[in-house]
Amino acid sequence: MRTFQLGQIGFDPDACELVSDGSPEHLQPQVRNVLLCLVNHAGEVVSKERLIEEAWPDRTATDECLTRCISLLRKHLKHHGGSHLIETIPRVGYRLHANPRLVNEQTAELPAVTVPSHLFGLFDMTVLKTVTALSVLGIVVIFLSISIS
Repeated sequence: MRTFQLGQIGFDPDACELVSDGSPEHLQPQVRNVLLCLVNHAGEVVSKERLIEEAWPDRTATDECLTRCISLLRKHLKHHGGSHLIETIPRVGYRLHANPRLVNEQTAELPAVTVPSHLFGLFDMTVLKTVTALSVLGIVVIFLSISIS
C-alpha cells in the first residue's frame, strides 16, 4: 500500500482518501487520479492534457471536467488545511506545491524510538564490540578459506 505525506495531509491513492488528524475523507476516482498525477510530478507544471489523460484514461473528458475535479480537490485539501497546495498556471495546467513523501503503512504506525542520553555510551560500546567481533570473525573465515585452498 502506497501512502503519501503532503505536509500534514496523508494521501492514500489505493483507498481514495485524504487523511489528517485521523479523519479520512473519500475522494472520487477522477479526483484521486488528478491528485496522484500532481503528486507524481510535484513541483512541475502538469498540462491539462496530461491530467485529463491520466484521470480519464479510456474516456473523453473536457477542460470543464478537469476544472471541476481541481475545484473538488481544493475543497478537500482546504478541509485538511492544504488549500494553497495547487497552483493554476493559466491556459497551461496546474502545479502541486508540496514535497510528497512516500511512507508505507508500517512506517506511519510505528512510534518513534528514543534512546535516553545516559545510555548512549552503553549503546556505542555494544555496537563497537559487535562490529569488532564480526570483523575478527570475517578475518578468520578469510584466513581459513585461503589456508584450505
